[in-house]
Amino acid sequence: MANPVSLAIDDGIAVITVDSPPVNAISVAMRRGLSAALSLLADGPVPRGVVLLCAGRTFMAGADISEFDSVLVPPDLRQVLWEFESLACPTVVVLHGTALGGGVEVALAAHYRIAERHTKIGFPEITLGIVPGAVGTQRLPRLIGAEAALGLLLDGKPVSAEQALALGLVDALVDGDLRAAGIAFMQDLLAAGKGPRRTRDGVVEPLSEAQIGVLRSKSARQHRGVITAELDIQAVRAAWELPFEQGAAVERVLSEGSLLSPESKALRHLFFAERAVSPVPAMGPSAVARRVGRIGIIGSGTMGGGIAMAFANAGIAVVLLDVDQAALDRGLAMVRKNYALSVKRGRLTALAVEQRMALISPTTQYADLAQVDLVIEAVFENLALKQQIFVQLDQVCRPGAVLATNTSTLDINLIAAVTGRPQDVIGLHFFSPANVMRLLEIVRTDTTADDVVATAFELAKRIGKIGVLSRVCFGFIGNRMMDPYAREAERLVLEGASPAQVDGALEAFGMAMGILAVFDLAGIDVGVKVRQANPQQNSPDPTFYRCDAVLYEQGWLGQKTGKGYYRYDAGSRERGVHAEAENLMAAEAARLGVAQRTNITEREITERCLFAMINEGARILEEGIARCPGDIDVVYTSGYGFARWRGGPMFWADQVGLDTVLAGIEKYGRQASPADWEPAPLLVRLVSEGSTFTAWQASRHG
Repeated sequence: MANPVSLAIDDGIAVITVDSPPVNAISVAMRRGLSAALSLLADGPVPRGVVLLCAGRTFMAGADISEFDSVLVPPDLRQVLWEFESLACPTVVVLHGTALGGGVEVALAAHYRIAERHTKIGFPEITLGIVPGAVGTQRLPRLIGAEAALGLLLDGKPVSAEQALALGLVDALVDGDLRAAGIAFMQDLLAAGKGPRRTRDGVVEPLSEAQIGVLRSKSARQHRGVITAELDIQAVRAAWELPFEQGAAVERVLSEGSLLSPESKALRHLFFAERAVSPVPAMGPSAVARRVGRIGIIGSGTMGGGIAMAFANAGIAVVLLDVDQAALDRGLAMVRKNYALSVKRGRLTALAVEQRMALISPTTQYADLAQVDLVIEAVFENLALKQQIFVQLDQVCRPGAVLATNTSTLDINLIAAVTGRPQDVIGLHFFSPANVMRLLEIVRTDTTADDVVATAFELAKRIGKIGVLSRVCFGFIGNRMMDPYAREAERLVLEGASPAQVDGALEAFGMAMGILAVFDLAGIDVGVKVRQANPQQNSPDPTFYRCDAVLYEQGWLGQKTGKGYYRYDAGSRERGVHAEAENLMAAEAARLGVAQRTNITEREITERCLFAMINEGARILEEGIARCPGDIDVVYTSGYGFARWRGGPMFWADQVGLDTVLAGIEKYGRQASPADWEPAPLLVRLVSEGSTFTAWQASRHG
């Protein structure tokens, strides 16, 4: 293992350079290299000062997360930083790029810190369910105060170099050659007669319970269900209640304990899963993305307009097509209204809005799509209409242009088949609102070319989306798994649970919104029309989605009509009891012979909904629709509101135990429709082998 740390002397100033691409993660090799360099400095002639910096595009972007589940190999970073802070001469750390987590903890152990003015600095550990472990919770409040320190720790987002300077986290901003800047800053310190300034010697003013309460409430809204915030508060409290070394011991216990928590394991699982979603590296030399400079979008409604915003936000020009000028005017008005909300909330300037609107060119003529590099069809779910559109696109789009559909359920093979270039056709399933939601399902047909898949993943990255590959089937990954999940939610209502009881149980589990409330938000008619268009997907059980059908027949379509599963006051999204709907559903249950009961528990609700979802996920894996369980987890945590701290449905199933999931499926199958509860063969096999979805993935992908 090469030493990533070098030491040089420049005019009596020791310069330590870390060079461990791509992001200078703090690995065992780096710790050893830093320790060796510090030993040389401690044992030899004392230099006038020490400058520490990193080569490459960034400072240390945190610890090497892959080492977290293994036995710590010495030296311990805490000890290395104690030695660094204890040097008898002044020390300066030069930050650039991103300095995160453990990287910031290294900087805190220096006597002075300077940063290139575009640097981002922060503690993202809360997003991984981890308490910082290299004494950052003790040094940070001594440097910038407990309130500001907790603000950074509980937020998890980095701050700019300018913000860091205002906080006192860095001492100066620099430009140009970082090595030269670090040496120049050290020379100025020496000329001013300044020596060591150890952060650990600082004093922390305590926070009041009211101040802590404000920070706690903000974090609870931002990181719903995450317990790490409370551990961070305990660690920082130790900084004002205890001497430094005792506070460091408290932090160590909290940090090491947090690594063992289910929450941290789930969040770290997603960290790696999100970085493994792209299959492009394994696809070979043909998977080279095509150039995309201009996008065409067909349909300027809610979805088409949101997709246009997603590209305009990334500085990509869009040609937006609709059937007539009136439809275009409505679509553009909605786009501008959405941007106006961002201005009102302080997220955009009026100038930025005009710049983005200028990137969207409206048209009613297909000929204006002749030179786009990629076109996305985003009209309503009707196969014949989409096929008609693709026939036109085949005629007007230039050779090599990518033809994409935003369909959420339809067979894209049938759409590709009407063109003379099926290799150029792909599914790009955005989620509403498309300018906000992170997930993009990239659906590969039987004929999609490798470079088209690569183009889709590259484009997803450019517009800030997480692309996940799916093969063609009804609903792809997300909607196909949502079908049995929602089926059970509706059947529970027929059996006597109230919509609020069902949604409350799912939200208590960690779903961002209960599924019945989701239907009200999206429109009851949307799901009904999908099932009407795909009758082959419907269960023979007469109770299948009858609650939706009853609401649809009454014209109660959710929020847009003021009535659905819930009642809504005009202009409000606040859910109220809709007694008429509940009475109607009870009458429908009686008509269908479904006995209503009062003993439905929160546990039964979550098990029936989630076990049904997981069972379908196992089928998706076995059929090769999804590449691996991690991809499914990314889909559900990025696009369907599944709690990140649960890790996604497949990871959660492993934690619960696949034997428990299978036993539940068999139990509920005996109570309801056996055909809808038939266990997936993969699930049965993994249980018989005492295995897990995670182990299955490792055996297939290494």
